[in-house]
Amino acid sequence: MSSCTWAPRRLVLALLVALVSDAFAAGAGAPKVHRNHGKFTAGPWKQAHATFYGGRDGSDTLAGACGYKDTSKEGYGVQTVAVSTPLFSDGAGCGACYEVRCVDSPDGCKAGVAPVVVTATNICPANPGQSSENGGWCNPPREHFDLSMPAFLQIAQEKAGIVPISYRRVPCAKQGGIRYTITGNKYFNLVMVTNVGGAGDVAGLMVKGNKRVKWTPLKRNWGQEWQTSEDLTGESLTFRVMTGDHRKATSWHVMPRDWQFGVTYQAAKNFNWGVGATVLVVAGVVLAVGGVVIKQATVTTVVAAGGVGCGLRCQRVPVFVQLQGIGRNKIDWSPKDGNTRGKKGKGTKHVQKRPRRRGGQCSLHGDMAIHVTESLDSLLLSALLAYK
Repeated sequence: MSSCTWAPRRLVLALLVALVSDAFAAGAGAPKVHRNHGKFTAGPWKQAHATFYGGRDGSDTLAGACGYKDTSKEGYGVQTVAVSTPLFSDGAGCGACYEVRCVDSPDGCKAGVAPVVVTATNICPANPGQSSENGGWCNPPREHFDLSMPAFLQIAQEKAGIVPISYRRVPCAKQGGIRYTITGNKYFNLVMVTNVGGAGDVAGLMVKGNKRVKWTPLKRNWGQEWQTSEDLTGESLTFRVMTGDHRKATSWHVMPRDWQFGVTYQAAKNFNWGVGATVLVVAGVVLAVGGVVIKQATVTTVVAAGGVGCGLRCQRVPVFVQLQGIGRNKIDWSPKDGNTRGKKGKGTKHVQKRPRRRGGQCSLHGDMAIHVTESLDSLLLSALLAYK
């Protein structure tokens, strides 16, 4: 077996960094990024059209046919889209993420801007009384994107109204674990699943209790609401989510025995949305994934999820992240959640060491956070992830 080495020239991933001065003023937070077997991969580029709805602040687009109550609090923000019937697919398309770019419209498209990534949270209903080319934009079989206004204005001029686009399905990058909320009563339960990474959608859901409730499949009621008449009260609940790409994630005992209706519970894990991904997080919001040159920003927390944790016995780790232009003495190599292994398995807090080459200092889910408090100006940050 090959040995683990710290060779910071294997793989270069550039960080996309946005203008974040306002967000930084509100404080910074780091996500829990976990690995899972396999990952959702981006689909092919396709052609469609995009319009917009709601106001400039996106407040009119926070709910919709997927059943989400407030997308800004459920992990989706205001970068959302109401999709036409073929993409909505009776609710099966809820939670899917799309990369959208404006094309072939010099007067309507904004020049030199990056594509926008949006999440499907609503349906754009058909308008059979109008022509598909004039007002009935969402009539089947058209694939159409009715973007929230904030998302539309990132790529197109408001005056354009409708623009041609290229789009593709992409992995959903989520902060934290999958979230579950149960409403109803002991005889009829509706389970809302939110903040799903990877494919983003939910194709199947099962629940299991710690006593009498065996693995029980739920049925889609509407949107992302799943139903069962099984009495789930008084049991610690485990959920198993299957996304549209047939990958599964099990949230063991995510709800305690005294769980309450209407309360949201977050799992420790999520679907893997990218091997070797590097994320910039400011004010608890995932601002960037992938590679673009930074213009001006204050970087507060960068999470390297190239191998998760500090050393899974040389499998995809160790992960070494070097920020070009920043000395290593300004990097805090401590697990962000202080979940490290000390003597006799007891946790110790904030081990100020870089991970060992074999085994590591951190537990399996002790993701490495590199805290950087430097003000950067026109600097290309490159994450050099090295593993053998």
